[in-house]
Amino acid sequence: MGNYWKETFYDLKNQLIQRFSTRIPGKKLGVAVSGGADSVALFRLLQEFSQNHELELHILHVDHAVRPESAKDADWVKKLAESSGVEFHSICLADKLTTEKGKSGFEAWARQKRLEFFSEKSAELGLDAIVTGHHAQDLVETFFIRMIRGTSPESLCGIRPLRRFSIFGKKLVIWRPLIHIYPKELRSYLKNLGQEWLEDSTNLDNNFLRNRIRNNLLPIFEEIRPKSILRMARIISDFDLYAKILRKSFFSNKRRETRETTASRTQVFLIPRKLPSILIRIAIKKWLLRNFPEQTDKINRNLIDRIYDLIVSNKCGRRVEFCEKVIIRKVESLEIIEKDSSVKNEEGFCSKLLFDKKIGYGKEIFFAQQNVEGSLCKDNPSSVDGIWLPLEIFEKGVFIRNPCPGDRFSPFGGCGGKKLSRWLIDKKISRDIRANLLVAATGNEILWVVGHAVSKRACSSFKEGWIFIRRILMP
Repeated sequence: MGNYWKETFYDLKNQLIQRFSTRIPGKKLGVAVSGGADSVALFRLLQEFSQNHELELHILHVDHAVRPESAKDADWVKKLAESSGVEFHSICLADKLTTEKGKSGFEAWARQKRLEFFSEKSAELGLDAIVTGHHAQDLVETFFIRMIRGTSPESLCGIRPLRRFSIFGKKLVIWRPLIHIYPKELRSYLKNLGQEWLEDSTNLDNNFLRNRIRNNLLPIFEEIRPKSILRMARIISDFDLYAKILRKSFFSNKRRETRETTASRTQVFLIPRKLPSILIRIAIKKWLLRNFPEQTDKINRNLIDRIYDLIVSNKCGRRVEFCEKVIIRKVESLEIIEKDSSVKNEEGFCSKLLFDKKIGYGKEIFFAQQNVEGSLCKDNPSSVDGIWLPLEIFEKGVFIRNPCPGDRFSPFGGCGGKKLSRWLIDKKISRDIRANLLVAATGNEILWVVGHAVSKRACSSFKEGWIFIRRILMP
């Protein structure tokens, strides 16, 4: 057995040092050390590498305060740092555990708190990256957890060697150099060094899904074929690389179809055409991550499926609520809005016109203007149009919305009024156009069928003292 440890020591040392040399993200690193074998082995390997490469190491420790011995663990890691001449930084979550933990579960809450601590220390100390001891078994465990809970194919790999985060506006780089290392090799390495480590008693608690997978499922694979976990980890990483290449090849050719446009560029998602559903779901996920960077744990397969259904349904006005926001389906896009910025009528989208407020709907923008001269100034007449309304009508409340049952329309130059639905049929306006139609209305009186006709009480040409309802078509 001693010869095996000796061989493992040199093989692992040489393998990791070679990897450090080619992939290290910087020379000022924070090492996340819990006291377990994985993180202690990582720290010792970095120390070895530092002898010839002048690294500046800092040990970071998070005391989750869920075990009676957690304070002793923190003292043990502190002594490890002091004996190695490395600065020690720690945080205890005891107070936050009772006041802040929400409904997302302990594991998700604890992960978020670790990332917040790492980002704070990274900014404070000017660290290039935080290094963690995740290994091949962690990668496989995460794969099964995400498969059980449901996730997108690109997220199945779970743990990547290098990740960049933004935590409350602070940049954070996480580096995981041991991701393809077998955990038994790390323990053999420490035994050969004569280095002790701590055992976490909660690793035996099968109330946690990760522990059930680690203690009950993975041993079956190892029994069937030794080191199958290491082979599975490599396959998962290859799958992640394949998914990344596939995603880049599609989106590099589809940028125009997936770009965001409007005054708030990231909050509008133009629905891509002729893309496979899997790539549309990936685009939705990337869009959500850009707009909700602090809610990454809540962006799951269920949410993406609900938003994808908005696209498939092809019905304007349908919506999904998420984190005090509303994601609403428009003609050719999805848009993130505040909960109170628009209201839902029986058929779909509805938003009130106000001065100095722009209403976005797909590629169209509407707003009200006072004291507008007869010319449209420098604007291109082919891309700007609108109607003029008397001030007294505007003050009653004018809405840009989809048609509703009971709407009536009296077109300019006509002999009388009729139901809007009948007028649309008489004008031979096709069903697909009617499904995404917009009108300007006060109550059930239609003032403007956008892009088609104006009512008797409105005017398509300049009127002194009237309010101009303007529409701009985005390119």
